[in-house]
Amino acid sequence: MPSSFTLPITFAHVSQLPQNDVTNCHSITSDSCVACKPSAIVSWTLENEQRAVALGCRDGSIFVFGPQNSKESGNERGEKRAGSGSLSSPSTLRGSHPTSRSTSPSGSSIVSQTPFNISSRSRVVSGITAAAVEAPKNYVDFDDEPSKLKEMLKGRPPKDRSSHAPTVDAVASDVRGDDTHHSSRKASASLKSPRSPAPPSPIPTPSSTPKALALRYHIVPRHSGAGQAVSGILLVGSSRILVSLHEQGDVYAFAMQDGRCLSTINATDRFLDSVQSKTEDIPRQTWVWQSLRTVQYGESTLLIATSIVDPMAPSTSFEDSAGAEANKCRVVVFEIQPTERSGSFDAAFVKLGDWIENGTTHVDVADNLGKDSLYIYVVDENGRLIIKSIRVVENYELKPTTPELTISDGDTRLNLPNPFKALRSRSTEHLIQGEHESNGRRVIVHEGIQAGVVNKLDRTGFGLHLHVSGSSTRGLLCTTEEVQTFELGAGNVNTVYTESASGLLDAKWVDHESYVLIFNDRFVLYGYHLVDGDNNRLRASPSEGIMQPYQLHSTPLPPFQKAFSLSRTDLLVYTNETVKGVRLQVISAHSTSATTIWQPSPSTTPSKVETYLTATLPLDQESVILGYSDGLIRQTPWTHMSGEFAKESFDKVSDVPLDGYIASLFLVYNRRTKQRFVVGGADDGSLAVWTSDSLKLCARWTIFTTSLLNVLQFPDDRGVLGGCILCVAEDGTIAVVVVDGLQFLYMIPGAPATLERLCLREDNLLLYYANHMVRLWDVKTKEFWRSMVAGKADELMQEGGWAQLSTNDINHPPHTILRRFVSRSRSLDFTSTLLFDVDQFLSISNSVTRSISTGLEQTRAIYSTLDRLRSILSILLTWGVSQDIDAICRTQLGISSSVSSHGIISQESAVLFASAAPTDLWCISGVVSATRCIAIVASLRALALHEEYADAANTIITFYTTSLASAVGSRFQPPDLPLLASKSLYGSGEIRHAAKLVFDATIMQLLEEDTIELCVPVSSANPENEETSALALFLCGHSAAGQHSLLPESVLTNIAKSISLYMHAEDPIHRALAIDLCSRGFQIWQHYVDVMEMLRVLFTLSTTSRKDSINVHNTAAQARAAVLSIASSNTPLFMTTLALDILSPSNLEYRKSVMQMVAFLIRKRPLVLYPNLPRLMEAVVKSLDPNSTSHRDAVLDTATQIIGDVVKTFPTVDFHMGSQRLAVGTSEGAIVMYDLKTAIRLYVLEGHKKRLAACSFSPDGRRLVSVSLEENVVLVWKVGTSFSSFFNPGAPPRQGHGGSEPYKTLPFNVGQEADMTIAATLEWVRFNWISDRSVKLDIRESVLTFST
Repeated sequence: MPSSFTLPITFAHVSQLPQNDVTNCHSITSDSCVACKPSAIVSWTLENEQRAVALGCRDGSIFVFGPQNSKESGNERGEKRAGSGSLSSPSTLRGSHPTSRSTSPSGSSIVSQTPFNISSRSRVVSGITAAAVEAPKNYVDFDDEPSKLKEMLKGRPPKDRSSHAPTVDAVASDVRGDDTHHSSRKASASLKSPRSPAPPSPIPTPSSTPKALALRYHIVPRHSGAGQAVSGILLVGSSRILVSLHEQGDVYAFAMQDGRCLSTINATDRFLDSVQSKTEDIPRQTWVWQSLRTVQYGESTLLIATSIVDPMAPSTSFEDSAGAEANKCRVVVFEIQPTERSGSFDAAFVKLGDWIENGTTHVDVADNLGKDSLYIYVVDENGRLIIKSIRVVENYELKPTTPELTISDGDTRLNLPNPFKALRSRSTEHLIQGEHESNGRRVIVHEGIQAGVVNKLDRTGFGLHLHVSGSSTRGLLCTTEEVQTFELGAGNVNTVYTESASGLLDAKWVDHESYVLIFNDRFVLYGYHLVDGDNNRLRASPSEGIMQPYQLHSTPLPPFQKAFSLSRTDLLVYTNETVKGVRLQVISAHSTSATTIWQPSPSTTPSKVETYLTATLPLDQESVILGYSDGLIRQTPWTHMSGEFAKESFDKVSDVPLDGYIASLFLVYNRRTKQRFVVGGADDGSLAVWTSDSLKLCARWTIFTTSLLNVLQFPDDRGVLGGCILCVAEDGTIAVVVVDGLQFLYMIPGAPATLERLCLREDNLLLYYANHMVRLWDVKTKEFWRSMVAGKADELMQEGGWAQLSTNDINHPPHTILRRFVSRSRSLDFTSTLLFDVDQFLSISNSVTRSISTGLEQTRAIYSTLDRLRSILSILLTWGVSQDIDAICRTQLGISSSVSSHGIISQESAVLFASAAPTDLWCISGVVSATRCIAIVASLRALALHEEYADAANTIITFYTTSLASAVGSRFQPPDLPLLASKSLYGSGEIRHAAKLVFDATIMQLLEEDTIELCVPVSSANPENEETSALALFLCGHSAAGQHSLLPESVLTNIAKSISLYMHAEDPIHRALAIDLCSRGFQIWQHYVDVMEMLRVLFTLSTTSRKDSINVHNTAAQARAAVLSIASSNTPLFMTTLALDILSPSNLEYRKSVMQMVAFLIRKRPLVLYPNLPRLMEAVVKSLDPNSTSHRDAVLDTATQIIGDVVKTFPTVDFHMGSQRLAVGTSEGAIVMYDLKTAIRLYVLEGHKKRLAACSFSPDGRRLVSVSLEENVVLVWKVGTSFSSFFNPGAPPRQGHGGSEPYKTLPFNVGQEADMTIAATLEWVRFNWISDRSVKLDIRESVLTFST
C-alpha cells in the first residue's frame, strides 16, 4: 500500500497573543526548551572535539544541541563560537556508561555499510545485496559458568584475560598534575567508617575551552505528555543512534543526524516469562522504568532496562505471607539490530528476555569474563549482592529431549526443555522464550551466586554502579542516605568506603581508578591509592597494602536541574536561575567560573506574553480552532496562520472564557440533528461545549480533578451509551454526557493505572487498564460489577458483539488535510504544530484544478485551491537562497514568505527543527532534504496545472532539483537516494511522480565515485527483505542505466538478471520497477540476459486486462510504453522477436497477446513498423493457416483487426474483400500478393525501381494501381483471376503483353509536392476509385485522375 506523506507544520504566528512579526519557529522552540522540566541529560563528543547534548524532559520530549554553524550569529550565545560540526559524524563516546567496555560498538554492528540489497529469487542470480549485520552464533558450555564465577569472586582472573587497569600513579598524575601525595590523616580501624577528604590538589587546565552550542531540534515521541518522563538516555552505534527510555516503558531509537525515529518498542508489551504461564500469573503491577544500560555482547548490542513497581499504585500480586509488598525489579533485555528500510540507516529493537528479580533498583551489568560473557549484578531485598550470568542462545540450541526446568525463588513455573548436556541442581535458570520473535534468539539467566552482603539499604535511590577491569570489580551503591564503595574478591564483598549521601543526585565511574559523585551543591572526584593499616600511602605492590579511595577535588555547583559528568574535572549542568535564566554550562574543577555553552537568544518576543496557545483542533479543509491560556477559543483559516505578517484578526471568538487555560479540544456530532459541537477541557478540570458554527458556549461543568484527555463516542446503536459522549480525564475518570440536549448524566471513577481501552456490549462496559486489570460496569444501573484480569476479560470479548474504543485514538474530521498528533506534549512549539497531509491536499487540489468551471461556486473553489497552494508553498520554499527565485515567487506566482516551518515525522514521532538560518534545513540530513524537496516539487507541479503559472513553477522546480546545492553551499546535504527510491516506488499519486523527478535529477549529479560506491558494494549478500531488495534494484538499476561504463560486469549482470526476475513478480510495484528499468537500459541489459525473453514478458504484461492486475502503477500501460521505447531504439531485434512469436508462439494465449501488441504498435508507432511491414504482414497471414483450425479461430478476430488497421494506416497495403487478396508494398518497389483464404503468398509484382508510396485494388478486384513519388509514375496491374493462372500457380496474371511489365505505366509531375517524408506519405497520399476503371490520386493538394 502507498505510504502517506505527512509533514508536521509549526504555525509560529498563532503561538502567542498579541502576535508580533519577530516570532518564528526558532524562537518558540527555544522558548519551549526554556519552559521544559528536564529529567535526563547526556553529552557526547563529535569530530574535532565538538560536543553535542541531549536533554530529556518530564513530558517525554528531547531537545538536542549541536555545534554552531560557521554562519550562525548571535541568535544563541556562548563564551566562544564553535566551528562547523555535524551530529552525524561523531568519533567517540565519552563517559556514557560505567562499565569498562565501550558502550558504542563498532559501526558495523549497528549500521550496514550498504543500506540496500536486492534479494535473488533463483540461484541463477547472485543478487544485488548487502551483508546483513548478524550476531555470531554463541556455542555455550554452561557447565563452566559457576566455576568462572567462583574464581572471579576469589580474585583469580580467567586464563584468557589480563588486567588492563591503569596504575594509581597514572590516575593521580592525570588529575592532580603531580606524582606525590602526603596524607597526615589517621584512619580508624574500620574501613566502613567515613574518613576525612584529602586536601584539594591542583587540577590541570584543560587544553581547550568548551565551545558554544546551538539548539538543533526538538524530538516529540509518539507517546509523550504527563507520565512519560525520559528516565534514561544513552548512545549506541558509534554515537549514531540515541536511545531513550521513558517511565511507562517506551524505548525509542533516534538517528542523531536528524532526530527521526528509527524504531520503538514498549518494555511491558509482552511478559516473555509468561508465554506458557497461566493468566493469573502474569504480573499486573504498574511498572516505573528507571534505568537503561547498554553492553556489547559479541557482535550484538544489548540494551538492559530495569523498573520497579510503582509505589503509588496498589498491587494485587507479589505479596509475601504477611501481605506486605516485596521488593521486585523487572529486567528486560533488547537487542538493537540494523534493518533494511528507506533512509541512510535504520535500527530495530528485538526483545530477547524479560524476568523478575527479588531485588531493588540496584541492578547493573558487566561483560567481565570474556568476549561473549555478560553478568548481571543484583542487590536483593536482604542486602546481598547476587551475580548471575546471562547467555544469548539460538533456537537450535534448545533441545526438546532433555528434562524440564523450573523457575527458582517461587516464581511462576515454566515447562521448558533443558538446552544443556548436564546441569547441576543448583544451576536452575530462567529460560526466556518469545514465540513472536523472528530472529530465534533467547536469553538464559542462570541462578545467581551470592558474592556477599553490602548493607541492607533503602530501595529508593540511584542504584548500583559497577566497573570491571580484568580480575578487579569495584562498585558504588547509592541511595539518598549514603554511598558505599566496595570491591569483589576473596569470595565476598569488601566494603571500602561509606559516606553520607545527603544531597546526592548521581554517581558515576570515570575509569577503574576514579569515580564522580554529583551532589545538589557540588561534584566530587575520588581516586584510588594504596595505603597501609594506618592509612598512609604506599608505593609498593598491592600485596603489601589495600586500595583506598580518596578525594581528589570538590567543586561547588550553582543551583541546577540536571548534570552530566564529562570527565574527571568537567561537569555539564542545565541551570534555570531566576536572574540569569536557562543555560547549559560546563563547570570545571580548575576554574572558579562556569563556561556557558548555550543560552536562549536575547528575547525577540514581548517581555511578557499575556496569552499563549494551548490547544488546536482542525475543523475542516479551511479552518482551525485554537484554544488559548485566557480560556477562550478562536477560529481562523489555516492559510492566515502561515502568512508573512501577523494576522491577529480571527473569524470567530468564543463568548465566555473558562477559568483555566484550554487543555484540549475535540469535535463531536449530534447524529440526529447533524449538528457539530466543540468539546474542550481546561486545566482546572472543567468541561465545556461550544457550537462549532458560532463558538457560543452551550454548557459547562467543573467535574474533574485533572484535565480532559479524550472524548470518545460509541455508535448510536450501542444501547444506553449510543447517543452519548464519554469524556475521559487524565486520571481515567469518565463523564457521560448526552449530546442531544447536552445533559450530564453521571461519572465513572478512575483508577490508579492508566485507562487504555473501553469495550461496550449492550449495557456492559469493560474498562482495560495498563496494569492488566479490567473493570466491568453496568451502564444502565450505574453499578460496578467486578474486577478481573485482562485474560478473563479477553474471554468475554471472544464471545463477540463488543464495540471497542481506545483512549489513544483521536477522532479527526473526515477528509481534513490537517490533523493533530497522537502525542500529548504541551510544549509551545508542539502545541503550535499540526500534521499536514500533503497527499490528500494535492489530490484535492489537482481534482479541483482539473475540473471545468461551469459556475460561480466552481470558480471560487479553483481560486481557493490556488490560495491554499500559495500558502503551503510559502512554508515549504526556502527564502533567501536565490534572489532571482524569490522574485519569481513573489511577482509571478504571488507567493510570500512565511515564518512557519515544517519538520519531519517518523513512526508517529515528530522532529521540530530550530533552524536559525533559512538554509539550515538543507544542511541537516539527506532524509530532511529529500522530504522537503519532494513536498516542494509536488506542490509546484500542482500549481503548474494553472496554465498562467506553469512556466514560473517549472523554473523553480528546475532550481530545486538541479541548482540548490550550489546555492546552499558546501554544507548542503543532497536528497537521500534510498528515501527518494522508496517514495518513487511506494508513494501515492503526486508524491510518487515528484519523488521520481527529484530522484532522476539527483542521480544525474552523482560523481563517478559516488555511483561506484552506491552500486558495487551491494552485490555481496542475499537478504530476504523484498522491499529492501526492490529499493536496491531501483537505486542500482537507475545508476547503471546512466553510467554503466563505471561498473564492473558482474554488477551489471546481477542487475540485468534481477530485472528479468522482477518482471515475473507478483507485486505490481516490483513489476513496474522492472519494466521501467528494462525500458531505460535495454541496450545495456541485452548483453547479459536473454532480451528476447524479456520482450516476450513485456508483450504479455502490456496486454493484461484482468481486473486484479489494475493498480496505481498501471503496469499494462507502463509495459506498452516500454515496448514502444524498445521498438524505436532497437527495431531489428524487436521485429525479429515479434515475427517469430507470431509464427511460433509458446501457446495460443501468448499469440493473442503478440497480435494485440501489433495492433497497438500500428496505432501508436506506425513508422517503427513501416520498414518491416512486409515481414510483419507475412507473419500475420501465416497465422491464419486453415490447416490449423483451432489457432486460426483464436486469432481470426485479432488478425482481421490488424489487417484493417494496417490498411487504414499504411497506403502501401490494401485488401480486397471479395477476392480475399492482400497486397503489401515494399521499400524496394515490389508488391507481394497474398491469398488470405489459403494463407499463402501468391506472387510478387515487380515494376517500380524505388520505394512505393501507395497501392490500391479496384472495386471489382481486377486491377491494382501503385505509385512511386520518387519515380513520378503510376503503374496499373491486372490482378484478377484468369484461365492461365490455373495452369501456372504462383505466377502473376498476364498483363496483356509479354514479360513482367505492368499493364499500364502512367507518368505524372506534381513538382515539389511529391517531395515528402515517409510520415507525410502516410497522411497525404491516397487512391480514390471513381469506378472500376477510373481512379483519382491525391498527393497533398494535387488530384490526378487516371484510367486503368
